[in-house]
Amino acid sequence: MLAAGLLTSPAAAASATPGGYRTAVTRVLALVDQGDAGGAAAELQASGLAGSLPEVDSDLRLSPPDLEDAARRLRAALAALDQPADTADPARDRTEVKRILNLPRYAGNRPSPWDQFLAWVGARIIDWLNSIHLPLGGLAIPTWIWLVLVGAAVVAAAIGVALVARFCGSAGRGRAAGSGMEPARMVRERFQEADRLAAAGDWDGVVRALAEAVATRLSGEPWWASSPQTLRELFRQAGRLEALHPLLAAFEHVVYGRRRLNEAGYRAAGAAAAAIRAEPPAEAAA
Repeated sequence: MLAAGLLTSPAAAASATPGGYRTAVTRVLALVDQGDAGGAAAELQASGLAGSLPEVDSDLRLSPPDLEDAARRLRAALAALDQPADTADPARDRTEVKRILNLPRYAGNRPSPWDQFLAWVGARIIDWLNSIHLPLGGLAIPTWIWLVLVGAAVVAAAIGVALVARFCGSAGRGRAAGSGMEPARMVRERFQEADRLAAAGDWDGVVRALAEAVATRLSGEPWWASSPQTLRELFRQAGRLEALHPLLAAFEHVVYGRRRLNEAGYRAAGAAAAAIRAEPPAEAAA
């Protein structure tokens, strides 16, 4: 089989007969045995053997060249040429293969008629997709490639939207969602939490707690857990955007900007939230 492959390779164009091919291999091997890697590489290219013996070509181009491996491969090629495959009776060989495959031990390995039908349908679909081409800059690209690219883009866009929605909707939302507490109690506890965090110097935590308390007071519901609005939208709807701008700016600085808040920023946010904290719940809700 190796000899047949060598004789039908591009090198056969330079050596049209088995004897010519063998002579070319012998010349290259002689140069390798002499240690002339450069001459052997040149002879390999000139005789057209480089395409059928790429490993030998690679060995000769190494620095330093691997003459031992090249010689071993060339001798193996000569041995294959001296022992060609026996294809005297192809019909008998096919019959023998069919007989072996029909043995009971191989019966369970055959694809079922249904599997063969599905394979045939799949092959026809692939052939049809490959037959349809869409132009792109003068190049004809198979339609199935376009379908794969479009599908990948849709999946990537869906993942991106899901991640953005999760990020924007979950900032500080978990505590209220799991507690199920009343809005008035939530407001009270968030303001108390803000006081504790302020005493500890956690300005980022203070701003989150104040924003949650103010948003719940203005909306009259556990805003952090249920409202689809952003804090900016809620403040604008309540007509408090300008008054609560310091709190909004601090919140966006911490949550969306992912930056640390200094004490001055906390003081401004706390002063804006203090006015809402002082209002009675009924007045705020009205």
